[in-house]
Amino acid sequence: MSDKESGISQNFHSNAEQEYKLLESSLVSGRELEAEQQRLLFLEKFPDFALAHNDLGVISHKFEKFENAGGCYREAVRLAPDNSTFRKNLADFVYVIEHQPEEAMPHYLEVIKSNPKDTEALMMIGSLCLSLESKEEARNFFNLVLSIEPLNIDAKQALKDLS
Repeated sequence: MSDKESGISQNFHSNAEQEYKLLESSLVSGRELEAEQQRLLFLEKFPDFALAHNDLGVISHKFEKFENAGGCYREAVRLAPDNSTFRKNLADFVYVIEHQPEEAMPHYLEVIKSNPKDTEALMMIGSLCLSLESKEEARNFFNLVLSIEPLNIDAKQALKDLS
């Protein structure tokens, strides 16, 4: 990519970010339909803007438009694979809604690869291990959470339930 093309690309992305900031106020309770429509229109103009895909996934999920939500979460991760929030949203969706723990696990592992102290992801991996009947692995993850957050009530309860 030439310097000129790179500058045009950066300017285009900057314009997308500025325009998207104007939409953020619609992501409040009671304005979800408006937010959904705004994001659909925004994505027609900026189809490679990962945050809009993720937010549309969240909105679609709330409206129980699960097929659309899954597609939006997957597209957000495809466009921004290093974004932990997008990856956790996809992993949570795949695990809880699609009941696919084996598909969710790699996404959580990617999250902890970039942030080993992400207790939310570690708790979910522990829960996934339980659903896959790997109690000792689950115990290890819950103990890891407690080594990071000694007062984590959920990890303590999970270990108690394993006893």
